[in-house]
Amino acid sequence: MKTDDGYLGWMEDDRLMVGGDSLKTAWENTPKVVYDDFEGIIYSKADRKSMPVADVALGNRFKMIGKQGQWTRVEIPDGRRGFIPSQMLVSESEYLARTPTAEGIITTAKNLLGRPYLWGANSPKAFDCSGFTQTVYRRNGYLLARDANMQVNQGFAVDTTNLLENLMPGDLLFFGPNPEQINHVAIYIGDYEYIHCSAWVRINSFKPGTANYNDYLLKKLRYVRRIIGK
Repeated sequence: MKTDDGYLGWMEDDRLMVGGDSLKTAWENTPKVVYDDFEGIIYSKADRKSMPVADVALGNRFKMIGKQGQWTRVEIPDGRRGFIPSQMLVSESEYLARTPTAEGIITTAKNLLGRPYLWGANSPKAFDCSGFTQTVYRRNGYLLARDANMQVNQGFAVDTTNLLENLMPGDLLFFGPNPEQINHVAIYIGDYEYIHCSAWVRINSFKPGTANYNDYLLKKLRYVRRIIGK
């Protein structure tokens, strides 16, 4: 199967809902909502004390069945139904129409501090480095490619000759043993600091003498790409 970013992946059969054109048409023609918090639960009733139906994570899409007070009733593609607090949902059209800003990117990234690293993951429950940047940017209206060595080809190149003078918050920083081998990516947040997923989501600095200075990564910085603005 391919994800919406064109990435090829595999899933266990019992995790998939298989259907023909009728299922696809029904899904596409039904109003949908998107989960906009980091993780949560679909409840069987409009009550947090009710039994769970399924867990949910940022970016999950659901059919919207209706409203009940401060709750929205939703349906998963396999037919299961339940309730999510309406404040945690946005319409699919609103979600897809977002325009990324540096403030939005940094706020989302910082709200994920401490989340664990897991190779191949790009859910708020765990990330690898490029899964983290993709998740952050996706929530803010921009779909990055899946891997760091793909993301390095997006946006606009930033001159790294006078590195700290040219960087802007929201820029993507790419690292590797050499320019042809990019194996790590981070987001610059300003004031010499960047946020990335390495063991966990953390903030490091380019400024010597600070507690979070990382000389190892500074020496491996190869490219900077600007996604927001030019």
